[in-house]
Amino acid sequence: MAKSRRIAAAHLTCMEIFNRALDWALERELHTSRRGADDDRQILKLVHAATARGRRSRGRGSTSPPRDEKGNTAPTHSSFGAMMKYIVAPLKDRRMILIIPLIVYSGLQAAFVWAVFTKNIVTPVLGISGVGGAMAIYGAADVVCSLVAGRLTSGLHSATSIVSVGAILQAVVLFWLLLFYSPMGGLLGAAVPLFIGALWGVGDGVLNTQLSALLGLLFEDVKEAAFAQWRVWQSGAIAVIFFLSPNITLQAMLILMAIALIISFGSFLLLTLVVEKPSTTRS
Repeated sequence: MAKSRRIAAAHLTCMEIFNRALDWALERELHTSRRGADDDRQILKLVHAATARGRRSRGRGSTSPPRDEKGNTAPTHSSFGAMMKYIVAPLKDRRMILIIPLIVYSGLQAAFVWAVFTKNIVTPVLGISGVGGAMAIYGAADVVCSLVAGRLTSGLHSATSIVSVGAILQAVVLFWLLLFYSPMGGLLGAAVPLFIGALWGVGDGVLNTQLSALLGLLFEDVKEAAFAQWRVWQSGAIAVIFFLSPNITLQAMLILMAIALIISFGSFLLLTLVVEKPSTTRS
């Protein structure tokens, strides 16, 4: 309130200075012009009246809160609160709770290939110059798999099958790296990181395509909020991997990824049972 009063006082001071300058200009014009003296005085009176009315209206408006069309005070936080309620609403649905582990894993596996795979698998064998080629093969496999999986997706049953294929492929890669992998020389040793990148790209394409389809199918009424949850949890998981990767070993990271994959895939299978149960009960 005190700030509003200071702003209003400063505004009135500026208006007073303007009025005096205007008076001086008009008075000078009156002295230099010998014709239309009466008209000039009338104009001066009109200008004074208009500026006085403007000063009074601005003085009243500077201290009153914003009002809506009905004259009621409009709360500035109402739209933000409604937006937050809309975004958080999917968390009350157990289907969202069951799909969140898969969303988190999608972020973990994406950050794994950027931060861990390139550093600990590709660079020791192919060198830094080979990182670009390995990531190009990973990206190409990701794109092709996304296109194919998108074409094959027609409902929850097809999504379940496709996600299962992607999860199995990434599980094979994780357990192979954890139990059997060691850097090798020669042509075969150089091909192994590229082959791993291609398999991981297939899994990434499957997960992201099917997550998008599942969120659209399961949350038709709140699609925007559901996709907002996807980005929030996925981004958080990516940040976790980038914070952890400099501080833990490759073996520990692989164990973490394997545990996350098992939990997320189990939660996804439970989701399919929860979604199918109401339909079987109705039939």
